Amino acid sequence: MIILNFLSSRKSLVLRHRKAPREPIRTLSASLTNCVEECNLKVIKRQDVKQERLPGRIIQEVVGKGAFWPSDRMTVGFGHYSEESGPMEPHQHAEEAFHILSAKDSWVRYGPTRDRLETRVLLETGMTLHIPELEWHVFEFKPGGHVDAIFFYGQVDNIRPEEVFKTKNQKKA
Repeated sequence: MIILNFLSSRKSLVLRHRKAPREPIRTLSASLTNCVEECNLKVIKRQDVKQERLPGRIIQEVVGKGAFWPSDRMTVGFGHYSEESGPMEPHQHAEEAFHILSAKDSWVRYGPTRDRLETRVLLETGMTLHIPELEWHVFEFKPGGHVDAIFFYGQVDNIRPEEVFKTKNQKKA
C-alpha cells in the first residue's frame, strides 16, 4: 500500500510506503503533468486544465465525464466565482462536497426553495461544505470578493437537477 501525503507547502507530493511511513519512496514536483508509471498517479497543474466560462462561475473539470481525466465513477473540478463570471443564480443539483481554497468577502445562501434562501454563511479559506442532493443554494460576494473552490461529486451522471429528477421519476414508475 502506498500512502500519499500532500505537503502543506503545496509544492510537492511525497509517496511513502505503509511499512516505512517515514521513508519517502519518491518526491514529485506538483508541476509534473505526466503519469507516474509504477503507481498510475496522475498530477496536473490547475492552469493546464481548460476553463469553461458559465453564467456565474468559471469551471475547470479535472476528473469525470468529459473532463481532463475521464472517469465513470466521480467528478472533481475547480470553481471560481467573482465579478469576472458575474452573479450566480440560485441552483440545485446532486450531492456535493465543496472545499474553499480561497475566499474574500463572500458567502453561501441556502434554503428550501429558490426564493427562500434564508440561511447565510460567510465563507473562509479552508472550509468544506456538504451540500445535500437538490438543496437550493447560491454563492455570492461583495464587489472585489471571490470564492475559489474544488468540488467533488461521487458520480458522473445525474449531477444537474434535470438529470436527478428524471432518474427519480424513472424509479417511481
